Amino acid sequence: MAGWIRALPIISHSIIVFIFSIFVNIISNNNSRCITSFSFILQIIFIISTHFVMELNKSGESFPERVFLIGMPAAGKSLVGKRLAQRIGYYFIDLDRLIEQQSGEKIDAIFKKKGEDYFRLVEQKALHSMDSLREVVIATGGGTPCFHNNMQWMKTNGFCIFINPSLDTILHRLDNEKSNHRPLLQKNIGTDLRSTLERLYRERKPIYSEAQLAINREDFPMEEVLKRMAEPNV
Repeated sequence: MAGWIRALPIISHSIIVFIFSIFVNIISNNNSRCITSFSFILQIIFIISTHFVMELNKSGESFPERVFLIGMPAAGKSLVGKRLAQRIGYYFIDLDRLIEQQSGEKIDAIFKKKGEDYFRLVEQKALHSMDSLREVVIATGGGTPCFHNNMQWMKTNGFCIFINPSLDTILHRLDNEKSNHRPLLQKNIGTDLRSTLERLYRERKPIYSEAQLAINREDFPMEEVLKRMAEPNV
């Protein structure tokens, strides 16, 4: 589990000590019986919270070390990834943002200056760097699984989830974006956008469908996702 989850017992203990010190200062009649009772209650709370965190750790250890989210542009990979990471206490990484941080350039700028072939090599390198990380949820780019055998690499080194909303949902999200920073879609604004997305989806779906799990609805049950992730040999 992530560090903040493991630190919960310590945080709980610190809060309890702080509350207890305030309580002691408030009691002016030095009622030792009252103080003892209150101290006992706080210790019980601390024990329960520690047990809860231990159970979280046990369940978390059964999850894959790396979870890769794949799907079309604007499918909601980052949104789902953040929710999932928070739920299981993993770190969240957006692969595109990582590439931008490492290169010092925006994705669309890399496409324009050096072309898609160069970007896909940079993307592969960033993806493979994930093999040194544990307990992470990684939102990939829309085309990440489709180049340089990346899909097979992700399945070998983690658990892949295909985020698969309707095309109408994707179009709605793209329409609401303040700026279109997606290189492969920048030249297809307006009436051409739907046909471009349909073509990309047809081309990429066979690869996306190799994922161990697909989420095809907006209100997917997180508990079902966790159950599938914890199953051996999925």
